[in-house]
Amino acid sequence: MPTIVLYAPPYAYNGSYIDSTNDYTITGGPTNFNIASVEACASFCGSYTYMGLEDGNQCYCGNVFVNNGVVVNSQQVSCAGNASEACGGPSDIAVYFGIKHSFSNE
Repeated sequence: MPTIVLYAPPYAYNGSYIDSTNDYTITGGPTNFNIASVEACASFCGSYTYMGLEDGNQCYCGNVFVNNGVVVNSQQVSCAGNASEACGGPSDIAVYFGIKHSFSNE
């Protein structure tokens, strides 16, 4: 069973949330559908306020957290490039926020 990474500089884990293609949870930045690990997503997202991982290989970056932040009891899957790390699950996103920012659920 993969482990949730609690800290991937400069991001800290906040929780897992429902995500859908009709109402993305993290918006306003780039996405990468070929990410290998939590650390790779953190590096890709750089200075964005939020990053999120979903379904083992999807990385989302942005400065806006939406979708009402509905927390889920996540079924985390392993990251594509590091089986020991959890990278979200199908239709749920593991959300991290930059530690220099304060978390805001809009």
